[in-house]
Amino acid sequence: ATINDFSMHDSVNELRLKGLDAAIRYENNAAVVELQTSDAVIELNSLLRNPISAEILQGRLTLERNEGCWLIETGKLQLKNAHINSFSRFKVKLSADKNIFIDAQTNFYDAYGKYATYYLPVGIMKPKLINWLDMAVTDGYVPSGSFILYGDLGSFPYERDDGVFQVLFSARDINMKFMEGWPLLMEASGSIKFNNLSLFVTEANAKTQGVELFNGDAEFLNLKKPHLTVKTSARGKNELMQSYVWNSPLDDILGNSLRLFQFEGSNELDLTIDVPLGKKTVDVAIDGHLNFIDTQIYYPALGYELSGINGMVDFTGDSVFAESIIATVNNRPVSIN
Repeated sequence: ATINDFSMHDSVNELRLKGLDAAIRYENNAAVVELQTSDAVIELNSLLRNPISAEILQGRLTLERNEGCWLIETGKLQLKNAHINSFSRFKVKLSADKNIFIDAQTNFYDAYGKYATYYLPVGIMKPKLINWLDMAVTDGYVPSGSFILYGDLGSFPYERDDGVFQVLFSARDINMKFMEGWPLLMEASGSIKFNNLSLFVTEANAKTQGVELFNGDAEFLNLKKPHLTVKTSARGKNELMQSYVWNSPLDDILGNSLRLFQFEGSNELDLTIDVPLGKKTVDVAIDGHLNFIDTQIYYPALGYELSGINGMVDFTGDSVFAESIIATVNNRPVSIN
């Protein structure tokens, strides 16, 4: 038998399929469905906020009834559209009491960051986290990645670790921001992992305002109670680091002090940012350590110069302090606290 433009709607799980084309035959006590569909639409409103279009949806499924349950299985199902190309295998068990147990794995390729909002699992996220992700990532490319879903769908997203929801991928050429008001990060890359209710970014690198960022990490330990922690290191010439400070919220902490001086040399920065997105009032906490390396500082107001500066300046959201910075003034060594 042949079916054209088939549609179905599961109101309990908020699943809708439209535009399916298939050929069906019966063999070995099972129905075999050969999908060969173009321009289909898949909606999963309990998890995703936008329908997913399928320019290609093809593969073989088997449907079998066993001991009062329906079993649906495929070894290879391709879904391809302008955003992504994916290949999936899954086993689904629909029991008489309407429970759905799923064992699925998807490998995906050629995904583009500007379409990421279509595939975010917003059903398990707070609005402020969704808004942050919409703001943070504006472009990028994912060569490949994987998705795993294992467990009873009624227990999703497995807060008690009674199932697995996992997405793994590495991205490159990302454009993003930590927060509104922070400089745009260019050519960013990193590894991303969704694991049940957690989100981790590791091995992140980027460039911004001529400064190189490296060894970056970010994490949300609970997407339902989103608290963002970002840690990164940076290095660059002092004049470029000045520009970065002046064009970011760090200007409120270090900006006026840096405007008093002219710098030559280089430095390294270690920065930690904590953002409690789950709270009504978002107060960003900052902890930083700025390490001067063979730096020269000229103070135009008094006309003196410090050279050979080496040492650390520590700062938070409301304080700046330093201990045991060494330097040379008029060919004499000095220590600055």
